[in-house]
Amino acid sequence: MRTIFNIAPNYYCPRCKSTEIVDHGEYIECPKCCLDFFKEHIGEINVENILAEQELNGFINSFEDLKDNKIRKNFLKSLKDDNF
Repeated sequence: MRTIFNIAPNYYCPRCKSTEIVDHGEYIECPKCCLDFFKEHIGEINVENILAEQELNGFINSFEDLKDNKIRKNFLKSLKDDNF
């Protein structure tokens, strides 16, 4: 059995709605789904549109230009600004 540390009572998993969430500072982890979500997206983006960090990285890595950290950071900011 896995021990859950740093329980984040103010958060829930956008995917499965589990409230057993691990707080890692900038992101939360859902042990049930094995997905990570950036905290800055929660509450800013509609729950059904929030991508897990793993999904977002897969999407972004498919674009060669977005592999540059500065370009990727600007792209993510523009998504947040557009409430994507």
